[in-house]
Amino acid sequence: MARKLEHFLPDDAKPDADARVVVSRTEERRESQRVEAELLALANRLTQLKQSAQDRLGLTEVCTNMLKEIRIIESAPARARALKRLRAELRDVDADQLKRTLDTLNDPRVPRAPDPTSTWCSRLINGNDADLTEFVECYKLADRAQLRVLVRNRVRAKETEQKRAHTRLTQAIRQAMQGSVAAASPSDAGPLKSESD
Repeated sequence: MARKLEHFLPDDAKPDADARVVVSRTEERRESQRVEAELLALANRLTQLKQSAQDRLGLTEVCTNMLKEIRIIESAPARARALKRLRAELRDVDADQLKRTLDTLNDPRVPRAPDPTSTWCSRLINGNDADLTEFVECYKLADRAQLRVLVRNRVRAKETEQKRAHTRLTQAIRQAMQGSVAAASPSDAGPLKSESD
């Protein structure tokens, strides 16, 4: 009769032996393969990101450089090798946290900060003279007369001309906002005069 492990252990150690979870080498290999496959999929997702989204992930410099290289590789075998190197680098990263961050970036339900130019454009088109006055007060370099004409043109434009009228209004709003911010920048201001001057 074949003797089991319990026969070689003292009696007080037998319950512990029974409680052990035995994992076969096959199961360990399958788990390892699963983890590696998930890391490779994660590496693939990272290569599809825009640079602006990638910058928000806080990846290591090594990962960032690898992603830049992968983007310019055209050969399929060379790209596959580069992805495997990136996968190896991702083993030291919190992959679950990185996946959650990626899901947040890709989730359309996550509200994004509204574009101030679009917000003002909508307010001026749908609002009244008070909205135009508020815009001109916020952005001192805005040309009230020009904006009034552009808003009127956008409101009265035929359907075929609305896109062009809207683009002109948007450009004028953006220029006024950028010009006013640049004019208010401390770096553009002249030297301060002392009271004695």
